[in-house]
Amino acid sequence: MSRIVISNDEKVFDSLVKENIKSGVELSNVIKRAGLYFASFYKRVKKNENFFESDNSDFILGCGTLIYNDSTSSEALEGIISNYEQSLSIRDNIFGNYSIVLSKDSVVTVFCDPYSIHDIYYYEENGTFAICNSLKELTKVKSNKSVKVSSLISETILSGYIGNETFIEGIFKLRGTEKLILQSEELSIVDVNYQKAVWNFEGKTVDDAVDTYVNLIKKYTSKIAKVWGEIGVHQTGGLDNRLIFSGLIDAGVKPLLLYGKGNGILTTTNQEDLECVKQYSKKFDLKHHIMDWGHNETDYSLNSINSLFNKYGFKFAIYGAPKSFFSEYEGGIPDYPDFLEFGYFGENLRLREYLDGRDSISLDDFFEDYLFGGRYGDINNPDFLPQSMEIKRTLRAEYLKEASLFGLNIDTDILAKDFDEFRWVHARKADSRSLNLINEFTSSFATLSVPELHEFPWSLPAEWRENAQFQLRVIHRLYPQSLTVPIFSHGNLQTLNKNNFSLTINYTWAQKVKSLMDVFNASSKVINYSKEVYFRFFERNKEKAKLALKNKSSTEYVVKKLESYFENECPKELSFIVPKHYPGHIVGLYRYYLHIRALEEVEKNN
Repeated sequence: MSRIVISNDEKVFDSLVKENIKSGVELSNVIKRAGLYFASFYKRVKKNENFFESDNSDFILGCGTLIYNDSTSSEALEGIISNYEQSLSIRDNIFGNYSIVLSKDSVVTVFCDPYSIHDIYYYEENGTFAICNSLKELTKVKSNKSVKVSSLISETILSGYIGNETFIEGIFKLRGTEKLILQSEELSIVDVNYQKAVWNFEGKTVDDAVDTYVNLIKKYTSKIAKVWGEIGVHQTGGLDNRLIFSGLIDAGVKPLLLYGKGNGILTTTNQEDLECVKQYSKKFDLKHHIMDWGHNETDYSLNSINSLFNKYGFKFAIYGAPKSFFSEYEGGIPDYPDFLEFGYFGENLRLREYLDGRDSISLDDFFEDYLFGGRYGDINNPDFLPQSMEIKRTLRAEYLKEASLFGLNIDTDILAKDFDEFRWVHARKADSRSLNLINEFTSSFATLSVPELHEFPWSLPAEWRENAQFQLRVIHRLYPQSLTVPIFSHGNLQTLNKNNFSLTINYTWAQKVKSLMDVFNASSKVINYSKEVYFRFFERNKEKAKLALKNKSSTEYVVKKLESYFENECPKELSFIVPKHYPGHIVGLYRYYLHIRALEEVEKNN
């Protein structure tokens, strides 16, 4: 299902149902029991039944995508409610990104996947509570719509929530370490202990670890192959979706390969990725579809922004909200897949480059440099964000609280072996953005987000993950032919040494010149001018040159548009930044702009 709605107030419930129907999703089921009201809605393209009611009137609703006992949809839900014994240990056997509402023995429980990758939100206000996995609809029916600025900054500039309170004060995202117990008169939040899986590799070799992980991958890709017929993979030249591709091929799947091609800075795509996808298609005799993710001038209009917001809620802001992107998933993809994979959550299979050989980093470095200083978006500059110090204090405290829920109680330094686990407290939110949107259309989850796959790398010695050697060995064991396709990862073409499974970056002439200019502290004006000259006259790949020049012109267009809006049109009560001083990537700033426009629309229709 695409969405669910719950409330203990019939008027609020009816309003929520109407708002969701207005957004274009089709109502599936309505249940009214003992002062509680429930509704579910079909996915927009691949409509499957995610509701089951037993003979004794116990019932269960599912949202998102899951597998249980090698089945999905209503069949899986029937198995879950049959085996549920008022304990979330049932999640050990549920595979996917999902939210579940079930009523058994007159106890109504709401829970989500262990890492809360699938979004479900709730609020309680003056004795009334409401639950929905679309934030827009909850915001519309809630009386107090005050904005929590720190959450707005983290969700937009930093690419994902850090705490569990959304940018609408009083609306919370359900954690994976919680469940809700519902009664007609109250909503109770019950904590659920997190238990991380740990593997012991003392006396073992990297090949032993590869064998174990490969078997885990096969365990899950075989389930996907069994449950769904038509499967699509969003492919690039990188390693994460290459691993998923290899696992699916090993399971006998012939996936449809998908690649989204943009035409500007807001849908940053690479010609090298596209060429890799075409090689996959040709080499392995697979169908591929190049999706149009490009912007046109009307996409920047307020009519277009409001139209997409009213349909998809705050999830509309992905990739700068081009209509063509949504048209692809609304049905433009040929032989529309029953299940889509992106390859998300694979980054912890390799050691982060940020550590650069260090044994540890301080908490201050993590927050001030890594998190707040530009890896996602830069919020350190008070000229850009006047409330910078206060917001950073709030986000730091929220981050440490969230980390503690996963057993990460760090006071001073973060050891290299713990860095990935610590950074994923936030990265999981950033990596789940597309998954939540795509679940509006068809089934999708991140295979590598399953707890035992996600947690396994944290038990590996750090040196095994250096330079992606562990991940490359896993790919090689699953489907070695996939490593014959060029590797384009983190913006660079790379050469694989198959003797020791290491990568060497193939720096281009232009990159070498840029590095030299950095050494001599060339100004940004000189660097930008040099880039333009290079791509106009010296880049041999004309498609790459065309995209690079388009990125430059689209950046200039977007910057002017944003500065004009925030200086002349933005309502005072929503004016929290000074964009001309923004030092980060324009994508985060435009995402922020779209959210402000959406909040304007909410207030206008209040």
